[in-house]
Amino acid sequence: MDEGARVLGVSLPEVAIQGLARYGVLLVEAGARAGFRAPDDLRALAGKHVVDSLSCLLVSDFRAGKTVLDVGSGVGLPGVVVAICRPASRVVLAEPRARRAGFLRWALWRLGLGNAEVRRERAEELRAAGQAFDRVLARALAAFPRAAELCLPLVAPGGEFVAMLGPRGEEELRLAASEVAGAGGRVRRVVRVDLPWGTGKRVLAVLGREEESAGCLGN
Repeated sequence: MDEGARVLGVSLPEVAIQGLARYGVLLVEAGARAGFRAPDDLRALAGKHVVDSLSCLLVSDFRAGKTVLDVGSGVGLPGVVVAICRPASRVVLAEPRARRAGFLRWALWRLGLGNAEVRRERAEELRAAGQAFDRVLARALAAFPRAAELCLPLVAPGGEFVAMLGPRGEEELRLAASEVAGAGGRVRRVVRVDLPWGTGKRVLAVLGREEESAGCLGN
């Protein structure tokens, strides 16, 4: 994990490196019961999943006091990774599927992550309850236009939606421009990341809310 983080350009303390390694072991040992198929090659597991999840730390601020929502968290990628690496943040793992939510609760207990919690809720339910977060994350949630539609309403004023897209992410953004605008979003920045050990590429898109710009113009 340490090598992968360094190749990615993310600096982590030793306690976080150890936490990520323990999490990787949990994914191998018990992830299958939650429907997650871990690669046989541990380096592939680290690169494609754990280090990949670290990439969101390159594009957005997760400093102390920030609330973070991982929508459709699955087995905790990237939410558990963020909770391990940014212990001063408050992380909500939203996962409606019972087996995966159960795995997440067990993993948080095994890892001793008191800064994270699991909610068996969909994005629509969180929105209906008036929930909003400083950072909203989505990885393999849905096609990008749908993910933006679900996640942007959950972004608090001044917050960001970090969409973790595949290698053709720029094309997805271009094709979905009208849908993003219709959902009240605007693209702030796009970063392309080469994952270590040839395990793939990631495009990270950071989106804000259009009404923030309107508010600034009025001041």
